[in-house]
Amino acid sequence: MTLRVYSAAEVHAALPWAALTQTLEAAFMVADTEVPLRHAHPLGDGGSLLLMPAWSATALGVKLVTVMPQAAAQGLPIVQASYLLSDRRTGAPLALLDGEALTMRRTAAA
Repeated sequence: MTLRVYSAAEVHAALPWAALTQTLEAAFMVADTEVPLRHAHPLGDGGSLLLMPAWSATALGVKLVTVMPQAAAQGLPIVQASYLLSDRRTGAPLALLDGEALTMRRTAAA
């Protein structure tokens, strides 16, 4: 399998509001997805690493968020996020998505 990387623009384009809202509504009704507590890890330099795992019978994923206040001094965003989707049966990575775009779409649609 080839890992597909989705930029922010591709995430937004692939998740039109009407279809996303309907898909999320249906997904929230199904109880076959495990969503354990988020993990927050202080990094000791004011930064944090946040891990948000979830899985079902066919897929598993984790959103990784970094909060690095010191990044602002380099003109970079303080918060950055990515989402790795993998095949549940094999563990093979399927897609790497821009986490900020994914979060913005999912939060607004929910």
